[in-house]
This record gives sequence, structure tokens and C-alpha cells, in this order.
Amino acid sequence: KDAVWVEANDVVQHIYSRRTSLPKSELLQFNKGVKGNIGTTEQEVSGLSARGNRPWYDARLVDLAPNKAEYRSQQSRAVVMGIGQEFDSDILYGNKQADAASFDGIESYVDALANDMVVSGGAGGGTKNTSAYVVAWDVTNGAFMAYPRGSKAGIKYEDKGRRSKDMGDGSVLEVYEDYVEISGGLCVADKRAIGRYCNIDVSTPTANTFDESKLIILLNRMPAMLRSKAVIYVSRGLKAAIEIRMNSKDNAYYTRENVFGEQVTMFQGVPVRLDEMISENEQAVA
Repeated sequence: KDAVWVEANDVVQHIYSRRTSLPKSELLQFNKGVKGNIGTTEQEVSGLSARGNRPWYDARLVDLAPNKAEYRSQQSRAVVMGIGQEFDSDILYGNKQADAASFDGIESYVDALANDMVVSGGAGGGTKNTSAYVVAWDVTNGAFMAYPRGSKAGIKYEDKGRRSKDMGDGSVLEVYEDYVEISGGLCVADKRAIGRYCNIDVSTPTANTFDESKLIILLNRMPAMLRSKAVIYVSRGLKAAIEIRMNSKDNAYYTRENVFGEQVTMFQGVPVRLDEMISENEQAVA
């Protein structure tokens, strides 16, 4: 719903520049020229990864269905949901150092309190710690997703048809098989495009679980051009705490707006979305 996708300039990685300073101008004077200045940038390389699955369905069950295509479509929904959730988890928690086949996710950019884009909720001793992640999606100045050169963005689905499958125990089963794949990687043109309000105890969500001032700090540390493109992602427990807090009559931080037919919680104009892959058992950030 939010992420911006671009085609990468390579199959396994995307090479781009991250701006470190803006171009400088100079005061003009008569009979004096002006120098060119483009500011400074640093080269960044973000890895891409792919997830795949080859689900199969017993041919007898498919053939018995009144509508074979509808039956297979129903079965494939769980497969697509599964691969989508796992890729979402990669976007959040992917770590290339821990797994060379993965890419660095959102958490890797905001993994220490020394980072200005990380603020703490003060918890850390319990087992139900979670975070609210603030991401500004923008291909030029913010965070964006890249898909491998020559491929297509999103989930790739192929109907492999009917075939005989060796079951590994000496038997052979007639099946219908699909192939599902998704590829991509997270790129961050400005590290201030990602913020994290961490160490939030959601063991018992209440109106006092969440401190809005922490989000206000993060949003104001983002460049002004990115704040309008920011989205806040929270876990199920934290979303419950926010909605409990919304019930307070003197709470003017939140509104509900109809966005493309969907009721969306807004925090000072910034969408708050439930992301079920955000863990509620995160390690405390130090």
C-alpha cells in the first residue's frame, strides 16, 4: 500500500547514491562568474533477495472440484499470503550479515539508541517488547524498494500444470503444481527516512502504553519533505493500545479518515498501519 518500487540497475543488487550534503550556491556579483557545486554524495549498494515456493495440490481433489480453477485459486491464496508475510518480515528484520541470501531490513538502520532516529519507551526487562517504525517512502530522498533488473515487481505466479510427483517413499502422486516467487530489497536514500520508537512493553495494552511525544520527536527529526510521506507501522498489541488511547476525549492527536474506502487511523495526519509481522518479542535496544 505504501512502498515505492523501482527497477534495480543489477540482478542481485541496486547501486545508488545517498546525499550527504546539499549543493552550495554563492552570491552573484557583476563581472564575476559563478562556480558549479553539486554537494556531496556517497555510493550505496543494497542487496536484493528472492523467496520462492512450489506448492502442489492432489490432482484427485482438484478434479473432484466443481470449479477446478476456483479450487486452485482458493488453495493458492494461503501460499501467496505466506510468502508475502515472510517477505514483509525480511523488509523489517532482514540482516545480510546474519544470512547472506537476505538483504538489510528496516531494523538494521535503527538498531541503537545512539542513533538520532531511535527513541526509547523505557521498557526492556520484559518479554513483550515491540517498536513503532516510521518510514518515509520516496525514491529520491527516502526509503524505497528495488526489484531485480529485467523482472517484474510484486509476486510472480506460474501455473505449472499437472504432473507426477515422486513422494520420496517410493510412491508417485498426480498433482497440480504452481510456482510463486517474490524478489526485491530495501534501499534508503536518506537514513533519516526511517525512525524507531522502541522498547515498548505491550504485555497488557492500556491507554498509558504509548507516549505520543516520542513519535512527535521522530517525525520532527525527519526532513520536512519526507514527513508528508511517512507511515507509522505498529504491532497488533501496540495498535490496540493506540485505539484505547484514542477513546480519551481530550486526545487530539488521532483521527480516523476514509482512505480509498478503508478507515485508517491517523496520527497528526500520518497513517498508522497494523503490520502483523512486527514482533512483540523484540530484544531491548541499547
